[in-house]
Amino acid sequence: MARAKWHDRRFVRGFADEMQRRMNQVGALLEGEAKRGLSGPSPSGRGQPPGVMSGALRRSITHEVERRKQHIVARVGTNIEYARHLEFGSPAGGVTIKPVKAKALAIPIHPRTRTQTRVKGPREFRNLTLIWPKGAMTGRLVDAKGETWYLLVKRSNIFIEARPFLRPALDKNRAAIRRIIRQPFRIRG
Repeated sequence: MARAKWHDRRFVRGFADEMQRRMNQVGALLEGEAKRGLSGPSPSGRGQPPGVMSGALRRSITHEVERRKQHIVARVGTNIEYARHLEFGSPAGGVTIKPVKAKALAIPIHPRTRTQTRVKGPREFRNLTLIWPKGAMTGRLVDAKGETWYLLVKRSNIFIEARPFLRPALDKNRAAIRRIIRQPFRIRG
């Protein structure tokens, strides 16, 4: 007489192990896609992923997989504080970006201000001249050749328009994620 024995716990554990492996694949796929999406010029256009200035945002993107009793979750994200404002934008007046040691906010314009990572602001560039028309809300710092290095803005807050980089990675890869999850199972054990 033939006997069949069902090993319920071994099957469930094997299934969960395989799903965790697949969710790790999904997380790695989305992490890579989000990082590749951050390779454009800075500043980026409206609705485009943020451009790369220092590379800190791109380096900070990571993924993790958490296994709970009833489900397995893959998270892709970053711990950089400003990432949320780039991904979703900010409501008018919702994010206050203030000048730290000056009366105006300095926005780097010249490419060399973005590549010199140790430079903290316009005061560290010695040979720049301030051009600020009387009564204007904006001014600029220029070098001897007349090239603008920094745009200066007198404002208490600035609206940040959404420049998503995580959501597009998910949207672009929905079919690939379905393929990963729907692969036939081969439970070892």
